[in-house]
Amino acid sequence: MSKSSFLSFKSITVPANGTLPVNVTGSYFNCKEGDAAFKMQVEDGEQFDFEAGLSFSWPPGTFTKLTFFNETVNPITIDFYVGNVAVHDARLNTTIDRLIIVSQKDFPTYLVGNSLALNAGDSQTFNGIDNGHQRRQIVVTNLNPAVNLTILDQFGNGVGTVFPLQAWQMPTNAPITVINQTGQPITCLVGETFYTT
Repeated sequence: MSKSSFLSFKSITVPANGTLPVNVTGSYFNCKEGDAAFKMQVEDGEQFDFEAGLSFSWPPGTFTKLTFFNETVNPITIDFYVGNVAVHDARLNTTIDRLIIVSQKDFPTYLVGNSLALNAGDSQTFNGIDNGHQRRQIVVTNLNPAVNLTILDQFGNGVGTVFPLQAWQMPTNAPITVINQTGQPITCLVGETFYTT
């Protein structure tokens, strides 16, 4: 694109401990990417600090020269937009959307199952660790057709009730205790998924 283009994109590399003057025309500058922070100069003005993600408009009118200063021991590659219109950066929203998508992806797991026969007052604690692997989720199924099964946290507080012939599940790696607080024996199934790494 020519110097008089409405908007142009450029990529430059400023040498280590070096200076790079660039002849461009515009009234707006946006630094899209930069390997490190750097200094800039508009026309023959004062130097100022700059870095990726920053932009400026030039109120006096149109500039025709930008000078980039690298005070580090490594070359710095800088990608930027320059022209007569502002570039609005919506990458943060895009990044958040991507993070949400990535967070919905799961790491590999494996399943460990247990069958328990709990007499009145009996309990069993599952500590959330299997051979050094953290638990992802626990599922407790009450096979008794008439009475409830109780779930306690590591402090002995009730956190859930497993109704007759129903299942209770929780994504947690905290210790969980399954307790029979009734006067009848209860058989239950406990399934836990653990991360493989």
